[in-house]
Amino acid sequence: MLVWRVVRRQNPGHAIANLARAGDSADALRAFASLCRLHLRPDRSSFPPALKAAAALASLHDGRQLHLLALRLGLLPDLFIASALVDMYAKCRELSDARRAFDESPHRNVVLWTSMVTGYINNDASRDAIFLFKDFLAEEGGVGIDSVAAIAVLSACSRVSSKKVAGGVHGIMVKVGLEMDVSMGNTLLVAYAKGGDLSLGRKVFDAMIERDVVSWNTMIALCKARIGRKKKLEHEYVLGRDMGQGRFGSVRLCWCKAVSEDSECCQ
Repeated sequence: MLVWRVVRRQNPGHAIANLARAGDSADALRAFASLCRLHLRPDRSSFPPALKAAAALASLHDGRQLHLLALRLGLLPDLFIASALVDMYAKCRELSDARRAFDESPHRNVVLWTSMVTGYINNDASRDAIFLFKDFLAEEGGVGIDSVAAIAVLSACSRVSSKKVAGGVHGIMVKVGLEMDVSMGNTLLVAYAKGGDLSLGRKVFDAMIERDVVSWNTMIALCKARIGRKKKLEHEYVLGRDMGQGRFGSVRLCWCKAVSEDSECCQ
């Protein structure tokens, strides 16, 4: 009853979205069920938050019921619903159903592509994520790629050490003018580090306007892994000098440990 009072005071779609956004996933599903019991037709604004709630609860049963209802109401061409369906099935660890929902969507945008790529990554299928991103480039030419999509595929690259794809994504980022924030810069840096490319990793690092402890530690680890002891010590010295006094305690500790190990090895 309390859930229905909330729904009545607001637009039903907004009420369900607010409940799902607040983490009240069970109440969000109850609110959606209330609409159906009162013979009110759910619309395109009601399904995505309800599917999000089902995904949060990993409730495959509720997710399938929502899928069936959206199909019966003829709402599946809606891209927001299609993306929410893919996300729900992926979070319920039903990748084949997620891919089927993706393939059956008559239209696709970068949000839908990203949902499927992220679904693969979160289910330890990073190679499939990269293959799908290549399909996205072939079909869409990278049109509409945003920071969420870029970070997703770069995360997949870092898990399988795909330097070539990481370089391609980096090129697209530059071409479309995506801003290199800390999160994106770190993800790209990690992708190059996993691929063992010191020169490109250092270029990304130097181009980052802002850096955090992840940035510094990733760059130091890359230097340590990829170059000879003498050259490595030089790179680490420059990084340590550039850090400034007392800004990143854990980074300075990492740097000091690296230098200490080199000193011992060189004795």
